[in-house]
Amino acid sequence: MTERHTADTITDDALDALYRRIETLEHVAAGNKRHVQLIVPELERAEAAIERVRNLGSVWLDAPDPLARAMAADLISCIRGPQPPTT
Repeated sequence: MTERHTADTITDDALDALYRRIETLEHVAAGNKRHVQLIVPELERAEAAIERVRNLGSVWLDAPDPLARAMAADLISCIRGPQPPTT
């Protein structure tokens, strides 16, 4: 680990390096923020679509046709994904 400088001991070169590092990290943070702002609406749309499919599957679970009920159960199971084993 590098030595921690104080205001009395930091050199001009070390201070310049620190400011360059801060600037780089600010650019990275700004890029991450832009990326999140772009993907959040897409994630919200995907979550809404999943909810609509879940609701449709729930309706189909009450269908009089056994094949429709089985397909609805499969659909809901696929949306849920693998479940941990019960003990």
